[in-house]
Amino acid sequence: MSSATCDLPRRRQAGFTLLELMVVVALLGMFAVMAMPSGGISADRKIDMIQLQVQDAIDHAQSIAYHTGNKMSVRISTDGQWIAVVNELGVPVEDPLTRGPYIVQFVPLPGQPTGVKMVQASFGFDRPLIAFDSKGVLQYPGTLSITAGDESRVLSLNSATVTLAEL
Repeated sequence: MSSATCDLPRRRQAGFTLLELMVVVALLGMFAVMAMPSGGISADRKIDMIQLQVQDAIDHAQSIAYHTGNKMSVRISTDGQWIAVVNELGVPVEDPLTRGPYIVQFVPLPGQPTGVKMVQASFGFDRPLIAFDSKGVLQYPGTLSITAGDESRVLSLNSATVTLAEL
């Protein structure tokens, strides 16, 4: 006589086979690739990011000048690719977020767009300095040129609104 366990039909285990799981993972991978943006950040968007950072520095310098009664400036270095909010002695002020010197470097660092360059900055007597008097009034309007890849933008600093706008 044969054993009773051999004659019973096999019960299927609950769950998925390895093949089914591999197909699902492959499909999810294909969907993820299709959903990703292609080409990264556009050149126009990179210039927008730099423009916003420069405008933030301008707003901060003007606010400090107005509230403290001290002359303030935003110094722009096209050679070193950085901006700094400085006092009348040229010393960077404290950044309220990092608690370090308010210096923003536009070199390939984490969080900074790559391939962007400030080409020319001219504010009053062709100086790369956006200056505010002790009442927070802009001393000289001027222009800032930024490039990213084939895109370029010339920004003008409006003396009435103290905002950067494209020419």
